[in-house]
Amino acid sequence: MVDDPSAHPDLFPTETAQEKERQRLFRIIEDLVLWENTNNEAVLQPARDAIRQSSRYTCAGEREEIEKRLQYTELRPDDGGTESGGTSSSCRPISALARRTPYWRSITSSPASSWQVWPASMP
Repeated sequence: MVDDPSAHPDLFPTETAQEKERQRLFRIIEDLVLWENTNNEAVLQPARDAIRQSSRYTCAGEREEIEKRLQYTELRPDDGGTESGGTSSSCRPISALARRTPYWRSITSSPASSWQVWPASMP
């Protein structure tokens, strides 16, 4: 979720600056893994800030691509919500799969009686 400082030489031009930032990120991780810090906002906020800063920097050049993806998601049909795995991991794999299967109106609107029968030459 956060890039290594060496990926951004314009922000961290020297090895020393990169190592200093890397150690800062490691200290954040060390604080996060302690169970008693699970709900500690003083520990969570620096992690959120680091993720936000990295995302903002990484996505700065991709603003147009992000806008296209947002428009695509607005045009997509409803994903069914959490009960079919729309926004979380699915406990119901069949309903999640059914919601994610491509939908072609022309195929589903034809009655079964009009379907083609396999040619006799096929096994």
